Amino acid sequence: MSGGADALDDLDRRLLALLREDARRSHRELARRAGTTQPTATARVRRMEDAGIIQGYTVRLDADAFGGGPDATAEPDLDAPASVACHWCRKRTAEPLWATVDGRRHPFCCPTCRAAYRDRHAALAQGL
Repeated sequence: MSGGADALDDLDRRLLALLREDARRSHRELARRAGTTQPTATARVRRMEDAGIIQGYTVRLDADAFGGGPDATAEPDLDAPASVACHWCRKRTAEPLWATVDGRRHPFCCPTCRAAYRDRHAALAQGL
């Protein structure tokens, strides 16, 4: 399953669609709705987690409950630390720029650090 989304078959896609609707479904319920067995559903979900296709699970919040109103563009990050360390230079920043590299999200303090990390990662991937 190292090929990412290209390696997904119909069962994987059904399981992902069910999880997107309700990530709290049990593997037994996923299996029933996807038309497979619970051990198969569990194995598929774990394989997609291990491959980074499923990167986590989240909660959808009611923006009105947080004063965002119907026009809110982002939900509040209730667990965000006061600051995070830049993945490149380690400088702490309260408003990081985020980049997904190799299936993982990393915080950066500025566009220069983000570009430097992406360039270095690309060079390593090419064996340079």
